[in-house]
Amino acid sequence: MHRLHLAPHAALHVIRLRSFLWAQNLIRQDEIFRLVFFRTRSMIDSEDLTQDIFMSAFRYLSQLKDSDRFRPWLYRIALNRVHDFHRKNKFLAYLGMTESR
Repeated sequence: MHRLHLAPHAALHVIRLRSFLWAQNLIRQDEIFRLVFFRTRSMIDSEDLTQDIFMSAFRYLSQLKDSDRFRPWLYRIALNRVHDFHRKNKFLAYLGMTESR
């Protein structure tokens, strides 16, 4: 499993969020990691993106109106973040500012 690295004050909130999600059996972090990894094919980028996805979900959790829609909402955040990642890399490649992978 991949772990989030957070400041101590944010860690408690993430623990509460994880407990809620696992208790509700809605999602596991490794599912999102797998979705991201198969779209990026980079372990390091996938770990970073997965952390960003869960931080975004935590940040915008109050905007979720229907808790039954959590899983598709989180997957949409993940897919949008992967699309942003690829769009950024294309732009940087166009400018000649990326490493070869």
